[in-house]
Amino acid sequence: MSRSGVAYTPSSPRQRGELPEVQETLSERLFSAKDRREQRRLARYLERLAVALDDQYGFEAWQTATDAADACRAVLGDEDAAELGGRLGPAARNVLDVALGLGYGDSAA
Repeated sequence: MSRSGVAYTPSSPRQRGELPEVQETLSERLFSAKDRREQRRLARYLERLAVALDDQYGFEAWQTATDAADACRAVLGDEDAAELGGRLGPAARNVLDVALGLGYGDSAA
């Protein structure tokens, strides 16, 4: 009987103080509050990134990747543009990997 006076019957034959067995599929779905906050933060970040990436289609001067690279070199200079390329490369690969994991099926990937 519980403190509130409600009687209950245990659903599993376990000893007092023994933790119930957790099925592996259930335990894989259990996340700490911190994990869930980070997951929500990451999902929201990727949603914002997708919106920002869609903006590229609004640039009339950006018809090819070379157009974009030339614009970056013109605005940033060769050294800073090269640094930007070094940062974009791995980041773009990570985003593509996530897109593929979410079901994106580009034959060129």
